[in-house]
Amino acid sequence: MLELLLRELEIERMLLIGAAVEGCVVQTGIDARELGFKVSVLADACATNDPGLAEVALRYAAEVGGMRIADVAGVTFGPSG
Repeated sequence: MLELLLRELEIERMLLIGAAVEGCVVQTGIDARELGFKVSVLADACATNDPGLAEVALRYAAEVGGMRIADVAGVTFGPSG
């Protein structure tokens, strides 16, 4: 249902934040990428109980999952990207 709404709104990129970056956030990004969306994970707006595991998950998200890893300050809003 959410996918249909996002496509109706012509959304191309998702900005992900949340808790358990090494689980929920990265897995949501993987799911979104499989559906053809562009994904940015705002790393400094994500929480974790294990910084080492979060680092591995974010590296995986970038290198294997094709996600952009950014900080909130580095996000620009507009029609490109």
